Amino acid sequence: MTFFVGFENIACCADSNYTDPQTTLNYTTDYSWFPDRGSCRRPKTGLNEKVRLFSIDEGKRCYNLPTIKNKVYLIRGTFPFDSVNSSFNVSIGVTQLGAVRPSTPQDFEIEGVFRATKDNIDFCLVKGEVDPFISQLELRPLPEDYLSEDLPASVLKLISRNSLWGTKDEIRYVIYFSLR
Repeated sequence: MTFFVGFENIACCADSNYTDPQTTLNYTTDYSWFPDRGSCRRPKTGLNEKVRLFSIDEGKRCYNLPTIKNKVYLIRGTFPFDSVNSSFNVSIGVTQLGAVRPSTPQDFEIEGVFRATKDNIDFCLVKGEVDPFISQLELRPLPEDYLSEDLPASVLKLISRNSLWGTKDEIRYVIYFSLR
């Protein structure tokens, strides 16, 4: 279930849509994008989440997500840690967002911020040294005043997220992005 256009939580290879009891967020399975259940795997880490593995010779596989033109969004892909020492790329449309290196735990998530230029966006996994894989994909519209209106149609990649040590009930982070 989607709250409004552009608010998406996708659980790759989930058996069905569900609501997370801790966050009350609704998650949608990705079978409408990729109906092949044979491409679903359990990661080596033993996590409960499944992983969508794209066994492709070359090219990319994309999730086409609904957006509202000129609205600013945060997008995050989750890639479970693995022992494979290779990489594949992640892009938003044709702009590379980053490389997933399964052997380095800091690449567990890749996220960025972008201003929508049309009513949908492609989040793509591009074949690299290994077959691309993903366990979750999230898309969040940000408040109207989050970024300057002068921001060009570019993608900002998350560099770091640092805790400011708020109280237990108050979570505060400084977030650093770089232009891609």
